[in-house]
Order: sequence, then C-alpha cells, then structure tokens
Amino acid sequence: MSRSIPSVLAIMFLLSAGQMAGASTEIMNATLPAPRSRLACAADPVAGKIYCFGGRNPSVLSQTIGYEPGAFGVTTGVMPSPRQRLSCATRGDTGEIYCFGGHDGSTYVDDIWMYDTSDDAFTVMDATLPTPRDGMACATDPATGKIYCFGGYDGSTYLDEIVEYDPATDTVGTSVVTLCSGVSRLACVAHPATGNIYCFGGRTQASSRLRDMAWYDPGVLSVTCASNVLPRAQADWACSAVDATEKIYCTGGYLYDEILEYDPGTDTFVTMSDVLPSVRRELACATDPATGKIYCFGGYDGSTYLDEIVEYDPHLCGDGFVGGSDQCDDGNTTDGDCCSSTCQFELNGNSCDDGNPETSPDTCDGIGECVPVELMQFGVE
Repeated sequence: MSRSIPSVLAIMFLLSAGQMAGASTEIMNATLPAPRSRLACAADPVAGKIYCFGGRNPSVLSQTIGYEPGAFGVTTGVMPSPRQRLSCATRGDTGEIYCFGGHDGSTYVDDIWMYDTSDDAFTVMDATLPTPRDGMACATDPATGKIYCFGGYDGSTYLDEIVEYDPATDTVGTSVVTLCSGVSRLACVAHPATGNIYCFGGRTQASSRLRDMAWYDPGVLSVTCASNVLPRAQADWACSAVDATEKIYCTGGYLYDEILEYDPGTDTFVTMSDVLPSVRRELACATDPATGKIYCFGGYDGSTYLDEIVEYDPHLCGDGFVGGSDQCDDGNTTDGDCCSSTCQFELNGNSCDDGNPETSPDTCDGIGECVPVELMQFGVE
C-alpha cells in the first residue's frame, strides 16, 4: 500500500508522423442537439450506445444525449439538475452509468447518480462523495466493477484523493494512497490488460497544466508517478482505451488537435498523424466496445462551443488487429501472403507460401489464409 515515484523514468515518448497507414478521423452526420463543452460521456455495452451528460453552452445544461454509433441522429432526456465538469463511468455487467459530482452553475456538488439506459431514468444514490467537487476523472475497474474517481477541485483546493465507489453496495471510501499531487481536469482510463487505471495531465493548484501521468493498481493499492513524460502539458482533454489494440488514446486539450497514443506494454507515447478537425478542449470521448472506434463529443475551441461528433478509428493496417475497413490483418503490410498490403483478402487461387516445404505448392483460400493446394482441391479449408 504505497506510492512509488521512480528516480529514473522508464517512460519514453516518441513524436512520430504515424508509422502505419489506416487510422482515420471523421465528422459524423449526427450532431449534438446544441453546442457544448464540459460534458461527460460513457459507453453502455449492453445497449450499444454512448451516453453524454450535461455540459456548458455557456449556461450549465441538464440534458442527456444517447448516440448509437453510425446513426444519423441522437436521443435526448433530462437530468435531475444541471451539471458541468462531472465525471461518469459504466458498470460493465449491467450497463448502468454512474455520474459523480460536478458544478451546477452556482455550487460544487457531491451527488452520485445512477442512470439506467433501459428506461432513461436517474436514481440519486444514498452515497455521496467525501466533499463536493468537480473536475475529477472516474474509471471502472473491470475486475471488480468498482469505480475509482481521481482528484478534482472543491472551490479552494485541488484534491489528491482517490475515491472508491462500489455500485453493488452503494458505498464510498477513500483509498489509503493518493495521487502524486492535487490535480483537477485530468483524464483517467482503465486498462484491462494490465489491471491498472492510468491518469494523464491535469491542472494544479498553481494553475499550471501538467506533463505528468500516474497509474493506480486497485489490486494492491499502489500509485506510481511519472513526471514530465507527456509530449506537452495538458488538461481538459479526453482519453479512451481500445481493448483490441491494448492501447490508450488521448486527444484535445489546450491549443491542440493532436491524438496521442500510449502503449502501457512498452511505456511509450506516439503522436499520431491523424488529428481532430480543429483545436478543442473540454470535450468528452468514449470507445464503442463493439468496434473499438472512439467517439468524441463537443468541446470549446477558444471562441466557439462545438456540436460535432467525431469518430476516430485507431486500427492500423499491419497492427495485427482486424478493425475499421480491414478484412484481415496478419501484422504486416506485405502483398503475396493472402492478406494484402491494404489488409484485404487476396484472391482465392493466388500463389503463396505457408513456410512449410512439405506442403508446397500453396494457394490463398480467399479469406486471408495460405493453404496447401491439395486441401483446396479436396474442398478442405
């Protein structure tokens, strides 16, 4: 139960123009009902939709928005009261979405709401946050279903607390470990492959934006801190994890339209070649679990509140994961191996080599595999 701060950072970052082609951003036909920033969004894997809550335009909003990826419109509902800079996370086994804290336009709040996507209904939970706050970031531990909320601002102090909420028992506790410093307007996301929750950037008591990150292991109650590792200082941005690539993607923030990829397996950052349609901060993003595509909603570009819904497909031809327009992906961008350089099936009957001299000659089966000719002749695939 400790907080560790490495003396020598094992984390590196790479500024790259994008090393494999295929990822893309696209503005969707659907838009938000009205422009807004400071909203919160979370995906419901049960309903197959992404839901967004509240925001500012410039008044504080009390609207819920349901978006089905690829659809031409959105559905709307009403929250119990207006909220901005709240944070929401999904309970994966039920699809229920829990929203925490925020600011209602006049005061900081400590409420916890449960939103049932099946009937568009809110329940105000009995449990509350330890103190009213906004600007925290919340993420669900997929192993336990518990939700962890990090940092925030209570009107006078930037907080370093890690708050644990158990939806099964409607109970709140505070972790025995804390963040590396008091911070608000950070972005946090759970990474199932490592079991950690990763937090990026944020704003401190000194009103400076951070290049720091931290990761929290809820299994052993430890926080690891790394200073000055982000390519740029950031706050008011959004991060989402994609299970298929086992990577985290962060975008937006102050003065930037960049998309940053973080690989927890190698502790490296890559600045992608794709960018948002324009600079924006105070946006919210969520991953569609069915496709691994990331959808980002709204934001503020410094002069205008935005109503755009932007789709980002992080899947890259050659990365070993089938996504986006891929029919196949064998981990390379080479023709002649039955999965083409553009990740499409090569024609049935094309010559190939399966690497086994005892089975030559070989041929493509039309669905991305190289098989012995004799198997195709006998109709065996």
